[in-house]
Amino acid sequence: MRKKHFIPRKFRLLTLPRRQIALSGALAAATLLFAACGGGEDQSAASPSPQASYSVLQVSGQPFVGENRVAFAIQDPEKLPVDAENVRVRFFRVQGETGTLAGEADAVKHRFENFFPHIHPDNGTHVHDETTIFYAVASFNYDTPGSWGFEVTATLPDGEEIQAQTIVFQVIPTAPWPTVGEPVPATHNATVDEVADIAEIDTSVPPRRFMHEVAIDEALADKKPFIVTFSTPAFCQSQVCGPVTDVVAGLYPEYGDRVAFIHVEPYNLDVLQTERTYELMQIVEDWDLPSEPWTFVVGADGRVVADFGGLFSPDELETAIQKALVA
Repeated sequence: MRKKHFIPRKFRLLTLPRRQIALSGALAAATLLFAACGGGEDQSAASPSPQASYSVLQVSGQPFVGENRVAFAIQDPEKLPVDAENVRVRFFRVQGETGTLAGEADAVKHRFENFFPHIHPDNGTHVHDETTIFYAVASFNYDTPGSWGFEVTATLPDGEEIQAQTIVFQVIPTAPWPTVGEPVPATHNATVDEVADIAEIDTSVPPRRFMHEVAIDEALADKKPFIVTFSTPAFCQSQVCGPVTDVVAGLYPEYGDRVAFIHVEPYNLDVLQTERTYELMQIVEDWDLPSEPWTFVVGADGRVVADFGGLFSPDELETAIQKALVA
């Protein structure tokens, strides 16, 4: 009997009409709503508040002890996405119903347009045409495992200052997947030369052949920098695989002659399409990925230059590619 595996449904995608902002959001494991009490610069404690008008949705991967990229989106009281400026984040260690200020950082706004297909249960295909906006702190050091939270302050286009609440989330002691500076496993993913139909290994519409011409183990053997994204545009549990795969593919024209572009479907597509069961491919378990999508930029030395759990922007990915080319 086959062992079935399920990746947690960590991300939810809020899609709005064209020329509105489509919010790709993730809810981390939560136990209570969290917002800092008012006060001056020396304020160091926070308490839960059920009345906050604006909320924060995390769109980055599972946090762990050490340096983390922290990405999030902001929703207004009607759960619509917020386009803001001067975004500031305050991080808190949480114990019980009290939070202790651990650090502060400015967040950079990322906004981009994307076009991607999604297959509905009746096998009909709908092409999403969206603008995605989120904010990111390039690096924050979670120094202890356990419960954490953060609050966000920002300025709306009309000048109104807002404070957004987040939920309490868990920081794990160590990351089981390869992180920056670590070598990646020399796994093999099927390429176009190994299948009868590219649809067996790519649910993009149309499939992207250039992302299935090189396997991970081959790129490592050739000592060639590469990008590998574990995503399933058509059957994504997280609903952000389409934008993520789009972002990766969009940089191929500029860097495809120097960097290998690799796309891996995380689920057994035969089982998924026939039984509607999400069974992980062995390669996902070999990389110890906690969710999908997940994207890695790897240097010629086979070590991770950058990894992105969840959503990221073209600018963030391009910066990582440029680092890989000089590593």
